[in-house]
Amino acid sequence: MTAAKAKKKAPAGETFDVEPNTVTATVKPAQDVVVPEPEAAPLVEVRDDTPQGQAISMTQLIREAALNPEIDIERMRELRSFQKEIQADAYAQIFNEEMAKVQAQIQPVVANATGERSKFATMSNIHKTAKPIWTAAGFSVMTVPSQSLVENHIKLTTQIRHSAGHMVEFCDDWPMDTSGPNGAKNKTDIQGKGSTISYARRYQECMAFDIAIDHDDNDGAGSNEISSAAGDWIAAVNESATLEDLQKHFSEGWTALEGDGYGRNQLSKAKDNMKKRLTDGTA
Repeated sequence: MTAAKAKKKAPAGETFDVEPNTVTATVKPAQDVVVPEPEAAPLVEVRDDTPQGQAISMTQLIREAALNPEIDIERMRELRSFQKEIQADAYAQIFNEEMAKVQAQIQPVVANATGERSKFATMSNIHKTAKPIWTAAGFSVMTVPSQSLVENHIKLTTQIRHSAGHMVEFCDDWPMDTSGPNGAKNKTDIQGKGSTISYARRYQECMAFDIAIDHDDNDGAGSNEISSAAGDWIAAVNESATLEDLQKHFSEGWTALEGDGYGRNQLSKAKDNMKKRLTDGTA
């Protein structure tokens, strides 16, 4: 028997009539299909204990704190200050690690030029040998001359910068080199300034990267033996009680040792050592 078209749709579980005959039908409710959710992957804690990782972690912490309405602006300033300290420590550590690698690679630089009485290494030869090594490690050098508070001196600051953000400065006052071995003036003021900056740049860059000069950078010394005069001035420097006394003895000794390149070199080293002792309070 063929049933006629239903008059209406019946809700699930109810009966309805169709014409011409009465038929009882039951509509079964549809069953839900449950799809199981995939199990979540276990959380793995990833820690980065490197200086860079610690700095990034602090940045994330500050970002999360900024989204918290309960954190006030003063607290944010404290967190930002703390972040700068963490970053500075991280950058300094990177600087020290890379500097150690650079100094291990740089070989002694050959003295390739002749001064008044002996050979020394030119700036171009120092850079040819060492600069590719320090630049490859992220270091750069800036030299900043300025007016010195010491009469007839020029102040030179050598900045050793690393791409990570840390910087170290080497600063000193250098006597103007305008006279010859006999004390007579043999350079114009501008020539003396250029000569002084050239010597100071070589000395401070070599000191910063611990560069040795093959056969010593004597800049005019006849031998590698300390002369009697140089020994006296070095003793005076080592007996300095204050930084003012130290600068006075060094300046007078530098002028007196004109032409004694090796003596000047040793006098500079003695001055640097004494300056550190006076600054540290160990003199």
